[in-house]
Amino acid sequence: MNVISKLLTAAALVLAAMSAHADRVVVYTIDPANTQVRFTWRDGGITTSGGVFKAVSGAIWGNQDHPELSRAEVVMKVKSLDTSFSTLNNLLVNSGEFFKSQQFPELTFKSRAITDGDVRRGTFTVVGDLTVNGITRPVTLATKLDMRPPSPPYEGAQAVGFEANTSFKRSDFGMGKYAPIVSDELKVNIKVQAIETVAYLKVQGGSKP
Repeated sequence: MNVISKLLTAAALVLAAMSAHADRVVVYTIDPANTQVRFTWRDGGITTSGGVFKAVSGAIWGNQDHPELSRAEVVMKVKSLDTSFSTLNNLLVNSGEFFKSQQFPELTFKSRAITDGDVRRGTFTVVGDLTVNGITRPVTLATKLDMRPPSPPYEGAQAVGFEANTSFKRSDFGMGKYAPIVSDELKVNIKVQAIETVAYLKVQGGSKP
């Protein structure tokens, strides 16, 4: 065996060894039909109002061997916001006083770390970056995992569910108008269902995240 052949063989063995020890990562696609991002605020300290983003997409990279290395990316379309009151929808989405939807049509979240995992309870903390109106701020989500049985619509593929809660000041994202009469703090509740990407794309069509 010549030197080149020996080097190629050695390289192949190293790559095989690395592959054998690589973490198992399953990619999940967020199912918009079963995902909801809801936020609420207080009006004059008396009533609670809120809205829902109806167009939510993204992916989760689930590390089966080291869950703390898992990550997620989520996109929400600003114009999918629904408060069940068309006048308020228009004020929030189109006036430019709150969401700058023409310039920044999407909100995004990208996780940076997962901490405080409790396997027995299925709870953990997700730390990530939320970008709204082109402004990025760190947020922390208290999260609970809900492992779900195989999903019949997706040929028995594994589905996972999460519920997360967080809060932040809207003024941090350039939306402080009417505070504090209307509370600066927004409370956010997120319910997510995600399906193994290979099965999701097979049924829905599209490309991998």
